[in-house]
Amino acid sequence: MHIISLDGLDVHVRISEKDAVYLKKGLEVELSVPATNFTGSGCVDLVFGMADIASASVSARISIDAPEEALRPGHFAKVFLPLHPDKKVVAVPRSSLRMLGDGRAQCFLFVAGRALEREVELGEELGDGLVIVSGISEEDLLIDCVPRLLKGGDPVEIISL
Repeated sequence: MHIISLDGLDVHVRISEKDAVYLKKGLEVELSVPATNFTGSGCVDLVFGMADIASASVSARISIDAPEEALRPGHFAKVFLPLHPDKKVVAVPRSSLRMLGDGRAQCFLFVAGRALEREVELGEELGDGLVIVSGISEEDLLIDCVPRLLKGGDPVEIISL
């Protein structure tokens, strides 16, 4: 990110494709410019429509309200974009997943005394586990330390919660 103009101060940023879906015109942001010790806020005023294939990112322009001496063209800015302000995620330990290849995985749920297979979409790493983007919810009872030979429909019992 860098400052490109003093005539109506703007900061151009690049956001990864996976986060770009949350980037909207009017989104309030916080920023700082280390070179001048400036901190302030701004607003996304333009999201460019085309993704950069090489960096897998989308560009956006942020308008800044700041005194002229706080920013100069070419300065670098640190920008905080609140892209997932209220997003809840389901994270599971790796030991509860069976990797299927091609970025796919499955887990097993406890349902009425039986193992139920469920394919899940994996997200980012979170500590020792992985975020599950889709396939299970926080109410599901997940079987951990999945035995290699377990298959859907097998009888199971709860040892501990």
